[in-house]
Amino acid sequence: MFGYTDSGYSNGISGVGTGGQVATSNTTAPAGTFTITPSGIIQVPAGVTYYFKVTGTVAGTQTGSSVTTTLLGDSAYPSLATKMMTTATALLSGNNLVWSPNATSTAVASDDDWTNGYGVSGLPSSGISQSRGL
Repeated sequence: MFGYTDSGYSNGISGVGTGGQVATSNTTAPAGTFTITPSGIIQVPAGVTYYFKVTGTVAGTQTGSSVTTTLLGDSAYPSLATKMMTTATALLSGNNLVWSPNATSTAVASDDDWTNGYGVSGLPSSGISQSRGL
């Protein structure tokens, strides 16, 4: 997966791997569902749009095969007592999207300014999917 600052997918975002590569290395995906986790925090500045592209090589396909990429939201806020507005690391388990509103400053992973993807405008808990036939 790669992140870009332009809709032409030519200018990689900074703070991740070479050319905007979100993970530090390529992943050999198993059959079925798998997760791509960024190698670091991706900061999207206010008022700016980032573009993401998932690429891959598929082998052994049959007629009618397809690949679906989904960005999942979350169906509920994290537990208010233990995890709401906590560190990014504490939220990684059991949540689909971890983000910070940067309420007091630009958050780093150890800051108590993180939440999950519940209620993110335009992102339902079932996710946003894109399919492509092979």
